[in-house]
Amino acid sequence: MRAPAPALAIAAALMLVGPGMALGKGDKNPAQAAPVAVSSADFMAESFALCANLALGADGADDKLAAAGWEAESDNGTELPFYEMISYTKTFDGLGEATIWGTIEHYPGKILGYCRVDATDSDGNILDFADLAGLPDMQGSSQTTDDGSYGAWAVETSSPDKQMFAIAQLNDGEFQLEINTLIDQASTEPAAAPAPEKTED
Repeated sequence: MRAPAPALAIAAALMLVGPGMALGKGDKNPAQAAPVAVSSADFMAESFALCANLALGADGADDKLAAAGWEAESDNGTELPFYEMISYTKTFDGLGEATIWGTIEHYPGKILGYCRVDATDSDGNILDFADLAGLPDMQGSSQTTDDGSYGAWAVETSSPDKQMFAIAQLNDGEFQLEINTLIDQASTEPAAAPAPEKTED
């Protein structure tokens, strides 16, 4: 799975292909809030829904993250031509500091979205991979091996012009979820000049 770089499962709450630019992540927000107690089911549902919303480039992604108690990192909100990045953290009891960060890249006729969630269940007694695999609108499969649990899914979206995919693993207490989106949009290329009107001789 892909390494960090900067720069829904709950259809009722919020409405998952391409790599993002490799820009380095910024410093953590020093004013992190107190740890929040959370169940596995709540963590999987919250992080998936927020990450999917971010990867889709939905309006108000920042507001939804802030309302759920996630705090912006110092490099949050990077905006360059054709490229946007959002980066947030939240501290949970037993999981430490989890991160959600993602990028949106604009191409002629396409928007590529990417979001990643990272968390560490050091004691292995909080996160249950089945709570992610069992979320609604997920079509795919998961496997558990001697060294961890893994899954890959296509995710149903609200519109045929949006494709979403998710891949995740829980290995040695390290949880990682990646969501990728491909969105069709009207091309930004200039339209061809109209043919000249015919004139009578």
